[in-house]
Amino acid sequence: EVRAYFLKFADMVSGHLDFVGFSFCTGGFMAKNPKWTHSLSHWKNNYELWLQESVPETSIKFSTFFDCRYIYGDPTIMDELNEFLDEKLKQPLEKLFFQMAKNALQYQPPLTSFLKNIRTINVGDREVFDIKKAMTPIVDLVRVYALKHRIFSVNTGERIKALQKIGVFSESAAHELLHSYYYLMALRLQKQANHIIQDNSEPNNFIDPTSLTKIEQVTLKEIFKTIEGFQSRIRVEFTKELF
Repeated sequence: EVRAYFLKFADMVSGHLDFVGFSFCTGGFMAKNPKWTHSLSHWKNNYELWLQESVPETSIKFSTFFDCRYIYGDPTIMDELNEFLDEKLKQPLEKLFFQMAKNALQYQPPLTSFLKNIRTINVGDREVFDIKKAMTPIVDLVRVYALKHRIFSVNTGERIKALQKIGVFSESAAHELLHSYYYLMALRLQKQANHIIQDNSEPNNFIDPTSLTKIEQVTLKEIFKTIEGFQSRIRVEFTKELF
């Protein structure tokens, strides 16, 4: 009876979110999916299983649900889950971090080989780059470090600041990551707002570099270089590979 109630509730909330622009997840990572509506004990079992297996698929699930957050109700439930995870993350988990790092390295910043131009893809008759994918390495990179150091903030910016506080990132490195992340986020939201308000079209994550000012293009190139640098760091630290 309880499960039926929450599944109905989750379906309603997910539907309302989709209606106002938070589109359904094509991968099925939504509360309305019966696979993800469970009790605290069931979720503990999920995390335990994913940690034990630590293959690419389970590592993605673990990192995705590591970002879950308390919204409403009894906060002690989430506190207990975080305490459970805190203990589990004290164990040697090199295999998990290896898989998560490999995942964080899948998306390369859209720069050409000589770092002079923004690399584009063809979408219809336009040459564009996907700004969401460009941001993904920062989110994934910071999440790996947050997991390793048992930081349970779920906001990327808060994680960067927490990692700087304990000395994982230097002040300059943290500043570069924060600037890069929030600049990309602001540009993404600005372009999506233009799709809705000016073009009366569905928002997407594709940006035509020629629609940007020269200053914006130069800023993006420097941000992509910064991301490449951090990817090199995570490649060495967690995969022991140089290239």
